[in-house]
Amino acid sequence: MCFQVRDALRVGCIGISRQFFCNTMEPKEMLKILDDEMRNFCVLVEAPKTPFGRVKKTYSGKVGGRQDDVVIVLQLAVTGVRQFYQSDKYNSFRGDVY
Repeated sequence: MCFQVRDALRVGCIGISRQFFCNTMEPKEMLKILDDEMRNFCVLVEAPKTPFGRVKKTYSGKVGGRQDDVVIVLQLAVTGVRQFYQSDKYNSFRGDVY
């Protein structure tokens, strides 16, 4: 999911709407939280526990007690939209005609 968001940001498929709003705080404050969480999101690499074990990679922003909820929601939204538009099983909902 994080790679899908990264790629969408890289090519300009995601942007912030001028009508962006938040029900619980000022829009600038929420955008600051999103910015902070995206900057803190990283790959955590854990060494194998045994000589024959595998390296464990975790993608998270929960480093040092920080939150990553807003970034996870963004990742889920991008993944959901991509699935909706790429899967044939949603044709009847999209109004696609084949």
